[in-house]
Amino acid sequence: MIGRLRIVRKALGIDKSLTTHIFRYSHVSKLAGLGALLYIIQNRVGHADSETTRDIYLHVTQTAKGK
Repeated sequence: MIGRLRIVRKALGIDKSLTTHIFRYSHVSKLAGLGALLYIIQNRVGHADSETTRDIYLHVTQTAKGK
């Protein structure tokens, strides 16, 4: 997978490194920004504890909303 990301990154002229974690983080942050329920996001990322999901990902939404 990483090899494919490198090929796509070069083809698109992106200088920064791309990892699968960046896609995961972006996906979850977008879900949170759209108002997805915490338990849905938690299940999507496979966290056993909703506080883990909230602490890792949802701060982005709070920052964007100015909270």
